[in-house]
Amino acid sequence: MRRLRAWIFALLAIGLAVWAVAGSQRFRDCMDAGGLRTVLDGSQLSSEHLAAVLGAGRDCLGDFLNANGTAVIAVFAVVLALSTVLLWGSTRNAAYAARAAAERIPRVERAYIVGGGPGRLRDQQGVPVPDKGWVSVGNYGRTPAVLTRIEWGFCDELEFPTNRPVSQLLDRNLLPAGTVNSLQKDDVYRPGGNPSLIEGTDFHLAENVEKIFFGRLTYRILFDDQEHFSTFKLKIGPNGQSSGLPGCYSDWT
Repeated sequence: MRRLRAWIFALLAIGLAVWAVAGSQRFRDCMDAGGLRTVLDGSQLSSEHLAAVLGAGRDCLGDFLNANGTAVIAVFAVVLALSTVLLWGSTRNAAYAARAAAERIPRVERAYIVGGGPGRLRDQQGVPVPDKGWVSVGNYGRTPAVLTRIEWGFCDELEFPTNRPVSQLLDRNLLPAGTVNSLQKDDVYRPGGNPSLIEGTDFHLAENVEKIFFGRLTYRILFDDQEHFSTFKLKIGPNGQSSGLPGCYSDWT
Protein backbone atom coordinates (compact mmCIF):
# COMPACT_ATOMS: atom_id res chain seq x y z
CA MET A 1 0.00 0.00 0.00
CA ARG A 2 2.82 2.44 0.86
CA ARG A 3 4.57 1.68 -2.45
CA LEU A 4 1.36 2.30 -4.40
CA ARG A 5 0.89 5.59 -2.56
CA ALA A 6 4.42 6.66 -3.52
CA TRP A 7 3.80 5.84 -7.18
CA ILE A 8 0.54 7.78 -7.18
CA PHE A 9 2.27 10.79 -5.65
CA ALA A 10 5.10 10.61 -8.22
CA LEU A 11 2.71 10.34 -11.18
CA LEU A 12 0.62 13.18 -9.80
CA ALA A 13 3.71 15.39 -9.45
CA ILE A 14 4.82 14.58 -12.99
CA GLY A 15 1.33 15.24 -14.33
CA LEU A 16 1.14 18.60 -12.58
CA ALA A 17 4.56 19.55 -13.92
CA VAL A 18 3.60 18.63 -17.50
CA TRP A 19 0.32 20.51 -17.16
CA ALA A 20 2.03 23.60 -15.78
CA VAL A 21 4.63 23.69 -18.55
CA ALA A 22 2.39 22.73 -21.47
CA GLY A 23 -0.35 25.08 -20.32
CA SER A 24 1.85 28.15 -20.11
CA GLN A 25 1.43 30.78 -22.85
CA ARG A 26 5.18 31.16 -23.29
CA PHE A 27 5.71 27.46 -23.96
CA ARG A 28 2.77 27.25 -26.38
CA ASP A 29 3.96 30.28 -28.33
CA CYS A 30 7.44 28.84 -28.53
CA MET A 31 6.22 25.46 -29.75
CA ASP A 32 3.90 27.06 -32.30
CA ALA A 33 6.88 28.86 -33.69
CA GLY A 34 8.70 25.50 -33.90
CA GLY A 35 5.95 23.84 -36.00
CA LEU A 36 4.21 21.72 -33.39
CA ARG A 37 0.71 22.55 -34.67
CA THR A 38 1.75 21.45 -38.16
CA VAL A 39 2.69 18.02 -36.81
CA LEU A 40 -0.51 17.78 -34.78
CA ASP A 41 -2.57 18.66 -37.88
CA GLY A 42 -0.97 15.70 -39.66
CA SER A 43 0.35 17.71 -42.62
CA GLN A 44 3.96 16.87 -41.90
CA LEU A 45 4.60 13.54 -40.16
CA SER A 46 8.15 12.72 -41.25
CA SER A 47 10.63 11.48 -38.68
CA GLU A 48 13.01 14.30 -39.52
CA HIS A 49 10.37 16.91 -38.85
CA LEU A 50 9.29 15.16 -35.62
CA ALA A 51 12.90 15.15 -34.42
CA ALA A 52 13.12 18.86 -35.19
CA VAL A 53 9.94 19.52 -33.22
CA LEU A 54 11.25 17.50 -30.25
CA GLY A 55 14.41 19.54 -30.36
CA ALA A 56 12.30 22.69 -30.42
CA GLY A 57 10.37 21.33 -27.43
CA ARG A 58 13.61 20.90 -25.54
CA ASP A 59 14.61 24.45 -26.37
CA CYS A 60 11.18 25.75 -25.40
CA LEU A 61 11.36 23.89 -22.11
CA GLY A 62 14.70 25.53 -21.44
CA ASP A 63 13.23 28.91 -22.32
CA PHE A 64 10.29 28.23 -19.94
CA LEU A 65 12.60 27.24 -17.10
CA ASN A 66 14.80 30.27 -17.69
CA ALA A 67 11.81 32.62 -17.61
CA ASN A 68 10.17 30.99 -14.60
CA GLY A 69 13.21 29.89 -12.61
CA THR A 70 12.04 31.29 -9.29
CA ALA A 71 8.61 29.68 -9.55
CA VAL A 72 10.10 26.36 -10.64
CA ILE A 73 12.49 26.36 -7.68
CA ALA A 74 9.61 27.17 -5.33
CA VAL A 75 7.52 24.33 -6.75
CA PHE A 76 10.47 21.96 -6.51
CA ALA A 77 11.00 22.99 -2.89
CA VAL A 78 7.34 22.27 -2.13
CA VAL A 79 7.53 18.87 -3.84
CA LEU A 80 10.75 18.07 -1.96
CA ALA A 81 9.13 19.07 1.33
CA LEU A 82 6.09 16.89 0.64
CA SER A 83 8.35 14.00 -0.32
CA THR A 84 10.28 14.43 2.92
CA VAL A 85 7.06 14.45 4.94
CA LEU A 86 5.82 11.31 3.20
CA LEU A 87 9.18 9.61 3.69
CA TRP A 88 9.17 10.57 7.36
CA GLY A 89 5.65 9.22 7.75
CA SER A 90 6.56 5.96 6.03
CA THR A 91 9.71 5.60 8.15
CA ARG A 92 7.76 6.35 11.32
CA ASN A 93 5.11 3.75 10.46
CA ALA A 94 7.82 1.19 9.76
CA ALA A 95 9.46 1.99 13.09
CA TYR A 96 6.15 1.64 14.92
CA ALA A 97 5.51 -1.70 13.23
CA ALA A 98 9.00 -2.94 14.13
CA ARG A 99 8.57 -1.84 17.74
CA ALA A 100 5.15 -3.48 17.98
CA ALA A 101 6.60 -6.72 16.60
CA ALA A 102 9.53 -6.54 19.02
CA GLU A 103 7.16 -6.00 21.96
CA ARG A 104 4.87 -8.81 20.83
CA ILE A 105 7.59 -11.44 20.48
CA PRO A 106 8.35 -11.74 24.22
CA ARG A 107 4.65 -11.94 25.11
CA VAL A 108 4.04 -14.71 22.61
CA GLU A 109 7.31 -16.64 22.94
CA ARG A 110 8.09 -16.23 26.65
CA ALA A 111 7.69 -18.85 29.35
CA TYR A 112 4.62 -18.96 31.59
CA ILE A 113 5.02 -20.93 34.81
CA VAL A 114 1.74 -22.00 36.40
CA GLY A 115 1.37 -24.14 39.50
CA GLY A 116 -1.01 -25.39 42.14
CA GLY A 117 -2.27 -28.87 42.69
CA PRO A 118 -2.25 -30.74 44.81
CA GLY A 119 -0.12 -33.02 42.69
CA ARG A 120 -0.36 -36.71 43.53
CA LEU A 121 1.95 -39.68 43.17
CA ARG A 122 0.32 -42.86 41.88
CA ASP A 123 1.28 -46.50 42.20
CA GLN A 124 1.57 -48.95 39.31
CA GLN A 125 -2.18 -49.39 39.23
CA GLY A 126 -2.71 -45.61 38.98
CA VAL A 127 -4.01 -45.28 42.54
CA PRO A 128 -2.89 -42.09 44.31
CA VAL A 129 -0.55 -42.51 47.30
CA PRO A 130 -2.82 -42.01 50.34
CA ASP A 131 -2.78 -38.67 52.19
CA LYS A 132 0.14 -37.22 50.20
CA GLY A 133 0.16 -34.10 48.03
CA TRP A 134 2.76 -31.85 46.44
CA VAL A 135 2.87 -28.46 44.82
CA SER A 136 2.89 -29.12 41.08
CA VAL A 137 4.20 -26.81 38.39
CA GLY A 138 4.35 -26.64 34.60
CA ASN A 139 5.64 -24.32 31.89
CA TYR A 140 2.82 -23.43 29.52
CA GLY A 141 4.84 -20.98 27.42
CA ARG A 142 7.08 -21.53 24.40
CA THR A 143 10.57 -21.13 25.85
CA PRO A 144 12.33 -22.46 28.97
CA ALA A 145 12.03 -20.85 32.39
CA VAL A 146 14.12 -21.07 35.57
CA LEU A 147 12.09 -21.55 38.73
CA THR A 148 13.89 -19.68 41.54
CA ARG A 149 11.54 -19.64 44.54
CA ILE A 150 8.37 -21.31 45.79
CA GLU A 151 6.15 -19.95 48.55
CA TRP A 152 3.13 -22.00 49.59
CA GLY A 153 0.97 -22.92 52.50
CA PHE A 154 -2.49 -23.58 53.95
CA CYS A 155 -4.82 -21.23 55.78
CA ASP A 156 -8.23 -21.59 57.42
CA GLU A 157 -10.86 -20.18 55.11
CA LEU A 158 -12.12 -17.68 57.69
CA GLU A 159 -8.63 -16.22 58.09
CA PHE A 160 -7.79 -15.99 54.39
CA PRO A 161 -8.57 -12.61 52.69
CA THR A 162 -10.01 -14.02 49.46
CA ASN A 163 -10.54 -10.54 47.98
CA ARG A 164 -6.80 -9.75 47.84
CA PRO A 165 -4.15 -11.05 45.41
CA VAL A 166 -1.88 -13.72 46.84
CA SER A 167 1.23 -11.68 46.00
CA GLN A 168 -0.10 -8.83 48.15
CA LEU A 169 -0.85 -11.17 51.03
CA LEU A 170 2.71 -12.48 50.93
CA ASP A 171 4.47 -9.15 50.39
CA ARG A 172 2.55 -7.44 53.23
CA ASN A 173 2.62 -10.40 55.62
CA LEU A 174 -1.18 -10.43 55.86
CA LEU A 175 -1.47 -14.16 56.54
CA PRO A 176 -1.35 -15.80 59.98
CA ALA A 177 2.15 -16.54 61.29
CA GLY A 178 3.51 -19.94 60.42
CA THR A 179 1.27 -20.57 57.42
CA VAL A 180 3.80 -19.72 54.68
CA ASN A 181 6.58 -22.08 53.58
CA SER A 182 9.41 -20.98 51.29
CA LEU A 183 11.88 -22.94 49.21
CA GLN A 184 14.70 -21.62 47.00
CA LYS A 185 15.16 -23.44 43.69
CA ASP A 186 17.20 -23.18 40.51
CA ASP A 187 15.35 -25.59 38.25
CA VAL A 188 14.87 -25.29 34.50
CA TYR A 189 11.39 -26.04 33.18
CA ARG A 190 11.10 -26.69 29.51
CA PRO A 191 7.89 -25.73 27.68
CA GLY A 192 5.12 -28.27 27.30
CA GLY A 193 4.74 -31.58 29.01
CA ASN A 194 2.72 -32.53 32.06
CA PRO A 195 2.99 -30.62 35.36
CA SER A 196 5.65 -32.06 37.66
CA LEU A 197 5.76 -32.37 41.45
CA ILE A 198 8.19 -30.08 43.25
CA GLU A 199 10.48 -31.97 45.58
CA GLY A 200 10.38 -30.68 49.14
CA THR A 201 6.80 -29.41 49.00
CA ASP A 202 4.97 -32.57 50.14
CA PHE A 203 2.20 -32.29 52.72
CA HIS A 204 -0.60 -34.29 54.33
CA LEU A 205 -3.94 -33.86 52.63
CA ALA A 206 -6.15 -35.03 55.50
CA GLU A 207 -5.06 -32.29 57.89
CA ASN A 208 -5.64 -29.58 55.25
CA VAL A 209 -9.13 -30.51 54.03
CA GLU A 210 -11.41 -27.44 53.67
CA LYS A 211 -8.39 -25.12 53.96
CA ILE A 212 -7.15 -22.62 51.38
CA PHE A 213 -4.12 -23.89 49.49
CA PHE A 214 -2.13 -20.88 48.20
CA GLY A 215 1.26 -20.20 46.71
CA ARG A 216 3.53 -18.06 44.55
CA LEU A 217 6.06 -19.34 42.00
CA THR A 218 8.89 -16.94 41.11
CA TYR A 219 10.86 -17.55 37.92
CA ARG A 220 13.07 -16.01 35.24
CA ILE A 221 12.57 -16.03 31.47
CA LEU A 222 14.87 -15.60 28.47
CA PHE A 223 13.68 -12.17 27.32
CA ASP A 224 14.56 -9.97 30.32
CA ASP A 225 16.37 -9.88 33.66
CA GLN A 226 13.24 -9.36 35.75
CA GLU A 227 11.66 -11.80 38.15
CA HIS A 228 8.24 -13.02 37.07
CA PHE A 229 5.71 -14.82 39.19
CA SER A 230 2.38 -16.59 39.14
CA THR A 231 0.14 -17.39 42.09
CA PHE A 232 -2.69 -19.71 42.98
CA LYS A 233 -5.39 -19.94 45.65
CA LEU A 234 -7.44 -23.13 45.84
CA LYS A 235 -9.65 -24.91 48.32
CA ILE A 236 -8.89 -28.51 49.27
CA GLY A 237 -11.98 -30.72 49.21
CA PRO A 238 -12.75 -33.90 51.22
CA ASN A 239 -11.54 -36.12 48.38
CA GLY A 240 -8.13 -34.40 48.19
CA GLN A 241 -9.03 -32.52 45.03
CA SER A 242 -8.87 -28.74 44.83
CA SER A 243 -11.31 -26.18 43.49
CA GLY A 244 -10.41 -22.66 42.38
CA LEU A 245 -11.40 -19.54 44.25
CA PRO A 246 -12.37 -16.37 42.34
CA GLY A 247 -9.25 -15.00 40.63
CA CYS A 248 -7.30 -18.11 41.58
CA TYR A 249 -4.78 -17.71 38.69
CA SER A 250 -5.19 -14.04 37.78
CA ASP A 251 -2.28 -12.67 39.86
CA TRP A 252 0.86 -12.94 37.71
CA THR A 253 3.55 -11.05 35.81
